Amino acid sequence: IEVYCNVDYKYAGDLLTEKHKEALENYMQTHKIEINRLEVNNLSGYDWDKLVEESRQCIIDNFKHYEQMIALLAQNRLREQVPPAQFAAPPPADAVPSFAPQPAKDHVAEAKAKKELGDAGEALVLLWERERLKQNNQKKSAKKVEKKADGEGYDILSFDKEGKEVYIEVKTTTQSAEAPFFMSAHEVAFARLHPQQYWVYRLYNYDEATNSADFFIIKDLHQRAEFRPMNFKVYITQ
Repeated sequence: IEVYCNVDYKYAGDLLTEKHKEALENYMQTHKIEINRLEVNNLSGYDWDKLVEESRQCIIDNFKHYEQMIALLAQNRLREQVPPAQFAAPPPADAVPSFAPQPAKDHVAEAKAKKELGDAGEALVLLWERERLKQNNQKKSAKKVEKKADGEGYDILSFDKEGKEVYIEVKTTTQSAEAPFFMSAHEVAFARLHPQQYWVYRLYNYDEATNSADFFIIKDLHQRAEFRPMNFKVYITQ
């Protein structure tokens, strides 16, 4: 049994690259942060309360470094960009779809890859939003930023510069900024109910090797986007 006060490499779903881990190790060396390790042979003078207190004090003593290391990880992982001045026009709404045979797909593997990509994007935005609020001296709000459960209509609860709630939906792609994205009917309905508070973080050019992406924010979705139905739920009525 060992008690550690160490760098948490599991932050944001263990998506840290070797480059980021190296940056954290360099930070620890530069600031002379030592790992507090208690070997099992040295436990004789400890009871549970003393172990808890020593661990708590270690966290208190190093909390400022933990905050700075989180900020270090946020650097260069997301790069905010100006949205393209003009997007390519979507195909005509009445265009006849192609009925040509399509190659077989591994739908299970495809769904897994999409979820992993989505989770990676959400983890980056969660980190970005917390750091944004801290930089704006909104530390109390930063502590309230959280990932929401599936089915709530959005991914992340955050706050604007006035402290009002904003509902963030994250859409991530490895493609360019112009690539279309999918939204569920539930997400679209929620966005319509909260047009002033609904933000879409559009992450693009996502690079798995560096866990980084470019992004822009859409705050007036229904004025800037065209929605096309892709699937239908069919009820037999007679």
